[in-house]
Formats: sequence, C-alpha cells, structure tokens
Amino acid sequence: RFKEVALLLRSHGIDLVHNRFLILQGEVEQIALMKPKAQNEHDTGMLEYLEDIIGTTRFKVPLQKLEVKLEELNTERQEKYNKIKVAEKEREALREPMRDAVQFLMKENECTIIKNKIHQWHLNDCQNKLKQYTEEKASLDSLLSEVKQKIKVCNEELAVKEKQVSVKIKELDVIKGKR
Repeated sequence: RFKEVALLLRSHGIDLVHNRFLILQGEVEQIALMKPKAQNEHDTGMLEYLEDIIGTTRFKVPLQKLEVKLEELNTERQEKYNKIKVAEKEREALREPMRDAVQFLMKENECTIIKNKIHQWHLNDCQNKLKQYTEEKASLDSLLSEVKQKIKVCNEELAVKEKQVSVKIKELDVIKGKR
C-alpha cells in the first residue's frame, strides 16, 4: 500500500523514500497552525490538507452519495421493520381467535360425524326393514297367487256345478211338467 502511494506521489514530483519533497517555510508555519479537523466545510484542517495531498478528496462526493443512499436504505429498513412488528402484533392478536375458530370447527366436525353415524344407523335400519317387508310382500304375493288360483279353480268348479244344477233344474221341470 505504501509503495502504491509512494509511486503516485513520485509521479507528481514528491519523493517519500528519500524524504525529498519541497515545502516552503511559510507552508510549514501554516501547516503547524492548522487545526486537526476543519470546523466547517469551507475551512481547511490538517485532515483535509492531508486528504488533498493524498488525493482522497476525490472520494468525498461518492462517499456523501453513499451516505445519503445508506440513510435512505436505513429509513426503508426501519419502515419495513416497523411493518413487520405491526404484522407480528396483529398476528399475535389473531392467534387466540384462530385457536377458538379451530376448536369450534373441530367440535362441529365431531357433531357432524355423530350425526352421520346416526343417519347411517337409521339408513341401515330402514334398509333392513325394507328387506324384511320385501320378503314378506313376496311371501304374501305368493300366497295371494295361490289363493287366486284356488278361487279360480273354485269359480270354475262353481260354474260347472251351476251348469249341472241348472241342467238338473231343467230336468226336474221337465219331469214335473210331464206329470
């Protein structure tokens, strides 16, 4: 680092290695009377004088721009940090209502499950009764069919018997009429 500074100063006619640089007598007095740091922007102190000799004053404007940018970024960071804190407080405020809502939904889910079991039991009971009634109906339909068949047979026999009776009555009338 020293070599770089020495080479830069040598290119401007100042030799630090052999202590050969020219300062006039008046400049020595002025340098001796300088304050360590300037009181304001327009004064020159020892620090500003050395910065001018070394050449670091060229960094002053970019550093000021960077300071402004740093201040903007710090302000933005603080705003975002504040927003995060507000959001965290809101989240904390909503945590308990969320727990209550979850518990409510869990209870409602339990009620729905119990109601579903009751409905399933009723459905199963109704299906069993339907099966039983269907079997009874089939049995009664079969019995009804048998009874209808017997009635049909009885009606046929009755019709035959009525014809026989009718024939016998006619024969009886014929016999009575001959006498």
